[in-house]
Order: sequence, then structure tokens, then C-alpha cells
Amino acid sequence: MEQAVGVGIDRGVQSISLVIELDHSFIDRNVIWVGTACRL
Repeated sequence: MEQAVGVGIDRGVQSISLVIELDHSFIDRNVIWVGTACRL
């Protein structure tokens, strides 16, 4: 039972960090786009 809980927590942490990573790449793209737009 404890092992199953540990695996559940691990999966939750992995999906959270994945969402954070996707969020960062999305923000990075917006920053690059805004920076390019401002220069024009």
C-alpha cells in the first residue's frame, strides 16, 4: 500500500514539473516574440 502511495506522489510531482517546464517554454517564446515585435 505504501509503495502505491509513493508512486502516486512521484507521478503527481512529475506531471507538475512537466507543466512548469511547458509553462516556461511558453513564456520564453512570448518574451522572444515581444522582444522582436518591440524592435520593429
